[in-house]
Amino acid sequence: MKILTEEEIVEYHASPAISAESQDYEFSLDDKELSFIKKRESVDIQVYYRLLLGYFRLKPIKIQFDPTRSEPDLKHIVKKYYPGLARELVPLSAARKSNIYSRIFSAVGINSFDLSEKEKLQTYLAQEVRTKLDPRELLDQALDWLAHQNIERPSYRIINMVISDVTNLEKSRIKELVKNHLTENTKSIFLRLLNDPNSKDVFDAIRYQATDFRPSQINKEARAYDCLREIYEDVKMLVSVLKLSKPAIEHYAALFNYHDAWEHKRSDQLNFYLYFSCFVCQRFMDITDYFVSAFYFHYTTTHSSAREYVKKRIISEREGMADLMIKVGGVLDLHGDESVTNNDLRNKAEVILPSNQREIVAKYLKSIDVDEEMYYWEYIDSIQGKSLRIIRKLFTFLKFVEPSSKLALFNQTLKLKFDLETENRCITFDDRLIYKKNRVHIYNDDKTLIPHRAEYYTYRLIASRLYKSHWGVENSSEFSPLVESLVDIDLFENDGDTMIEAINSANLDMPIEELLAMKREQFNTLKRRVVERINSRENESVILTTASGKKTWTVKQLKGRNEVNDRIFSNLPKQGISSVIAIVARETGFYDRIKHMKYRHKDSDFSGKFISCLIANATRLGVHKMADLCPFSYDELKNFEANYFREPALGNAADCISDEISKLEIFKYYNFRPDVLHGSIDGQKFGSKRNTVRTRYSSKDFGKGKGLSALTLSINHVPVNIEIMPLNHHESHYTFDLLYNNASQLQPDVLSTDTHGTNKCNFALLDLFGWTFAPRYKDVGSELDKLFSVSETENGFSIELAKPIDDKKIIEGWKHTQRICISLHQKEVRQYEIVKKISRSTESDRMLDALREYDRLVKAIYLLEYIDDDNLKRYVQKALNRGEAYHQLQRAISKVNGQSNFRGQGDREIDIWYSCARLLANCIIFYNSALLSNALTRFEREKKELYIEMLKKISPVAWGHLVFNGEYSLDDIIKLPSILDLSLNILNA
Repeated sequence: MKILTEEEIVEYHASPAISAESQDYEFSLDDKELSFIKKRESVDIQVYYRLLLGYFRLKPIKIQFDPTRSEPDLKHIVKKYYPGLARELVPLSAARKSNIYSRIFSAVGINSFDLSEKEKLQTYLAQEVRTKLDPRELLDQALDWLAHQNIERPSYRIINMVISDVTNLEKSRIKELVKNHLTENTKSIFLRLLNDPNSKDVFDAIRYQATDFRPSQINKEARAYDCLREIYEDVKMLVSVLKLSKPAIEHYAALFNYHDAWEHKRSDQLNFYLYFSCFVCQRFMDITDYFVSAFYFHYTTTHSSAREYVKKRIISEREGMADLMIKVGGVLDLHGDESVTNNDLRNKAEVILPSNQREIVAKYLKSIDVDEEMYYWEYIDSIQGKSLRIIRKLFTFLKFVEPSSKLALFNQTLKLKFDLETENRCITFDDRLIYKKNRVHIYNDDKTLIPHRAEYYTYRLIASRLYKSHWGVENSSEFSPLVESLVDIDLFENDGDTMIEAINSANLDMPIEELLAMKREQFNTLKRRVVERINSRENESVILTTASGKKTWTVKQLKGRNEVNDRIFSNLPKQGISSVIAIVARETGFYDRIKHMKYRHKDSDFSGKFISCLIANATRLGVHKMADLCPFSYDELKNFEANYFREPALGNAADCISDEISKLEIFKYYNFRPDVLHGSIDGQKFGSKRNTVRTRYSSKDFGKGKGLSALTLSINHVPVNIEIMPLNHHESHYTFDLLYNNASQLQPDVLSTDTHGTNKCNFALLDLFGWTFAPRYKDVGSELDKLFSVSETENGFSIELAKPIDDKKIIEGWKHTQRICISLHQKEVRQYEIVKKISRSTESDRMLDALREYDRLVKAIYLLEYIDDDNLKRYVQKALNRGEAYHQLQRAISKVNGQSNFRGQGDREIDIWYSCARLLANCIIFYNSALLSNALTRFEREKKELYIEMLKKISPVAWGHLVFNGEYSLDDIIKLPSILDLSLNILNA
């Protein structure tokens, strides 16, 4: 195994580079360190001791001493500490070097790396290798462990050998478990799917996910489901025995799809079993989620079509009745004419409105109140052989879970499945499930059941349970019951306190009584201040008016302003986007985060191919068209993309750039308040040319087209995390997910969203994990009306909570809240899935009472602070403006080639393309921030205060000075200008 390149191996053993400014500090010794210099010892040894000890504190390894590299440091030590030494130093021998290091170990309290320490390191890495599969990550982890344990770094050869041994042992462990625990039946099925030509269709159906909810795609997933169903339990048991981390399972599953069938045939059979097993474990749950989504999609589509049909029928009926109703008026006139006798009345009425038309009018007038339901079921009658058949097929695949004790519908579901299996229609139905107004539509006049209507009515009730998360589905990730998504109750009862400590949250660590007392005091103080400032008219942004005897809140909101393409950038020379990416790679080193799928060494043309693929994906051009615009062929780009472009790697690269932006001098001036990072989350909608499981139609956003929404967590202009969600999902379900899975060093203290980011639990969850949630409501007055009641007093008015906070409910249910927080922290289930189930819960779910009450308390505190503090309003608005500025940059990137729609074949490809777009945006923001930062440093040195203040206010979100279009010859990435030289142009702006 070769972890490092030859250059990196040399650097691993080389002495650290010490700047001239740091030499005094690094080579100074304290009393203990000086005590290890022996009396009458030669000056040469003393110099080398001081030199090697200084190096060792920075890099605890016995370096390969290079006199040429260390010459500046040696000269400094001699000049400062031994100025009388005029001769050359005696070369350092191996024996003297060993003697010096033995003293250094004692001086700094570091243990040498011996056989005992090697065994400890192997034991530690044996656990880490189950979560970190990249040898480079294991090396970093090993070096961190050695530093923490105060042990010297061994040579690269030794540590490489340790990592190789541990990796090989892990591979052997896994192979042995796969060999012994995977049943022969499952192995034979795996091999049949791989080798039997007749199974190719099923094998392809298993490997590739459906793109949409068309019947052909449902049938494809059904074939895969039927095949996997018989082996899923066996595979699930194997994966649990392997004790692999979730990232490891995902990695092995990705390797299954990475290799073609012929590669699997030639590979090690046990490896194939491992990859396939991990893939099946994930794929089976994905298929179940797909069936639930497809079931709900087809039900809602049918329901919407039925409602549309009802409208058209009513309009049609009313249009057809217009002429007849005129005739009815004529008949009524006859009744009022005293000159018309009874016989004449009948005859003339018959002429005006014949009896056959009179029956139509009479029927219409009698049924006018129930027409809508009648027409609704009339439409259901018409689709029983089409849409109903698709819904039925999906229904048969799903195994529902009823967490509560209300089993009437659950039992009806079991009966319906039995009826469909035996009689192919609904035979029995529980009348208790039918609303009174629908009884007439479910039964014939002779009280016999109408089978297809009863069947559809059951589906309607099931869809409602699924949407509200009252029901779960077995073997599902997204639609499992809430209790199954939470940490095991026995584990929580036994180890809950330790798990709470691991979250490292001050609010969760605090006893609930103390936390409530603190929040109560905060609430009461704010309430008094708000009342005093409004009564005294000191707070001019809040107005209380009386309408219909009720006090109504009016809160003045601030308006946003454009924060992109500041004119200062117009003075900069135009720069090609490829050179910008290369400059940022040079300055940040983000290329190191992009690794080969199988951890091989980088391609010889890595930079050029990476830049070509990045631009192609980010701008929606695609590598096929990019091949005509760059020096590389389509096959070269496609293979490179398959080997290197994975969503986690692209995310790591973007995080690397984000971290480097935060280190720039200009960055601290982006803060609204000192040492407080204020972030925002907002969604941006993009169209999609192809169907995928996540794309949805939206007439509001795309006319007759379809698309999805890209959520971005931005902090001080920097996009630090992204999530692609379907348009029918709620943004607020992803708020916690985006925050908690932000892997960059930029961690916000305050988070803002618009109204779409709020729900029943986000205030509580974010507060308990140490964040301040500061949303901007579209109608703040309405939120205040719902939460507070206002009453007149002698001194003006007073406010109280409309419904008092129930402290007892919070205290009694706090264990449930802690269990939810631990489950969110564990990351075994995606956070948005838990939050979705919590926010859709009903008031009857007692387990969530404490969380909901605590959420109301935190929300009340925030709203009082928001209406009382104009600065807070301003910060919230500015944070959201920055998110909007990033959206404008993304829109500009997506339209480089005249289109903004995704052309990805599936959801995975869309995720990769948008990750590329975020990475490219990070490159642009770093490039602009670095230019501004260099200019700021120079202005500070020259004390040009006016220019300094101007630069602090400039947004780094700008692209007018960059060239995206044209051919990408990549000649501009060979000799790159320095950031310092480029920033000189800002001085002339």
